[in-house]
Amino acid sequence: MITATQMIRLRGIAALCGCLLYPMMLFAQTQTRTIEFRVFGLPANTDPKMYTMGPSGKLQAIQFKARVRSDSYQAQINIENPQLHFYGASDTAGQPHILSSAQIDPDWQTVLCVFSKSTDAGVSLITIPDDTDSLSPGTLRVLNLSGIKVLGRINGQNMQLPTRQLSSPVPLETSQLNDIRIAAEGPSQHHLVYQNQLRIQSSSRALLILRPPRRPGSIHIATQLLTDTPQTEPANGDRD
Repeated sequence: MITATQMIRLRGIAALCGCLLYPMMLFAQTQTRTIEFRVFGLPANTDPKMYTMGPSGKLQAIQFKARVRSDSYQAQINIENPQLHFYGASDTAGQPHILSSAQIDPDWQTVLCVFSKSTDAGVSLITIPDDTDSLSPGTLRVLNLSGIKVLGRINGQNMQLPTRQLSSPVPLETSQLNDIRIAAEGPSQHHLVYQNQLRIQSSSRALLILRPPRRPGSIHIATQLLTDTPQTEPANGDRD
């Protein structure tokens, strides 16, 4: 039978264990991992400026580039709730406000954040994997943000282009031009809305982004073609 003195000791041990375990549980709940990301889609002189939280917990300014991916950045994201937040300038209370956020797939190590201007003067964001396993040299993928039903045809090969999704990678010829065609679905026929003869090196890769038409009701989509040569280089850390 447990005496009163033994009961007091057991309660003390339980309380001590609780004190020791709570920080460990809290740490487990807030475990983070580092991801590498680039941004694209907004003007190079985007105003207001945009920031993310760097690896050391400090805000870092993000710089867009006009026709190519930005430089590489790093950010810490929560493992349990893997969201990447982009902040605007601090408010009157000194707290940065969130401009846009995106869920990051747990398997992604390198991410491309594709921004679009929204009709309400804000921004929308979609993220896609950007490592060489997902978009390898010598291949093309298409990101359909047009809001229109379209079909792709690459070197005679049909390509499914579901809306707001990344297509499967298509191998490209590196010794000759590649015929790329995008057609919008009509009630009785398809209408060619994009055509390009693309030459690419074996060390390079291509991402074609389909944007909505500039005029309501039009099927003439806007397009942006990103080509790059993946390199293993350190990402930018915190920036003032």
